[in-house]
Formats: sequence, C-alpha cells, structure tokens
Amino acid sequence: MAGKEGHSRQNKLKYIAGFLMLALTSACSEGVVSADMTVLPAEGWPIKRVVQHAFDVQDTTQTYDLELIVRHRQDYPYSNLLLVTQWLTPDGATQTDSLALDVADAQGRWLGKGKGASITTKWLIKENQPLEAGKHVLRIRHVMRQLGALEGLDPLPAVDAVGYTLFNNTDEKEANH
Repeated sequence: MAGKEGHSRQNKLKYIAGFLMLALTSACSEGVVSADMTVLPAEGWPIKRVVQHAFDVQDTTQTYDLELIVRHRQDYPYSNLLLVTQWLTPDGATQTDSLALDVADAQGRWLGKGKGASITTKWLIKENQPLEAGKHVLRIRHVMRQLGALEGLDPLPAVDAVGYTLFNNTDEKEANH
C-alpha cells in the first residue's frame, strides 16, 4: 500500500510541475489560444494510451499554429519519436498525420531544453491553419517499435508528458516565442 501511495504522490507532483511549467510558458507567450499537458504514468507511455486534448476556437478570422510538446527524461533510449495525430474538427472531419520527430541530433545531444532529468522538446506541426469555430479535438498516440519488431513498445519508457500549444498566427507571437 505504501508503494502505491508513493507512486500516486509522484504522479501528482509530476502533474503539478507540468502544469506550472505550462503556465509559465504560456504566460510568456503572446497569442496563446489554448495549451494543455497530459502527464503519463511513471512506467512510460502505454501503446494503447491515446492522449486527447479538446479546445474551442472562436475567431475564424485568424490563422493558427499548433505546437506539439513532449517532456522526456534523460534516460529516453531513442533519438526520435514516432507519433500519429488525429485532429477532429467541429464539422466531423478528421485529419490524421504520421510524425517522425527527432529528439536528439546525430551526436546524441537532446534537441529540447531542460535541466536535470527532464527535457522538453517542441515541434511546430501545423502552421498558418484557418480553423472553423467550435470544439476541436487533438488525439496523440505513439507508434514506437524496436528495430525489426512488429509489436509496438509497451510502454514507451521515459516519456513523462505530452501536450500542445495553439497560437494565433501573429507577428507578436513570432517575436516572443
């Protein structure tokens, strides 16, 4: 029982740290429309776990940029991250993308920023997108596999959180981001 309580406390602390990091990042960025992070289990990202974020868009006169955010630990054993995203729009359409994202360069240096055990990497995955008004849903799942394996990694180790930031596509955002 004490092990489960400690594990639960660790997850709560990760959630609070992630929320604070996101809040500080968002507070410094102009044009943020919506942002959220989902903290994953300490064991890693289960292959069947689809991270889902919903957000509302009101202003259809703007275009938007979507940034994907992943927080991983120093012991993440890969130089890339393979994801599938689905964007569900208010009219019922679904746009699916397969993403091959680098997290380290050819020398093994992390591309993201961070100190200590945690690295946060951001990728601009949608740029200058016109959006219709209403509720949008972003779904993210990993499709990582060992070389030559058919089955996906379950769980994907050392990934702590996955999230997004949706920006108004404005000149102010570009200057401050």
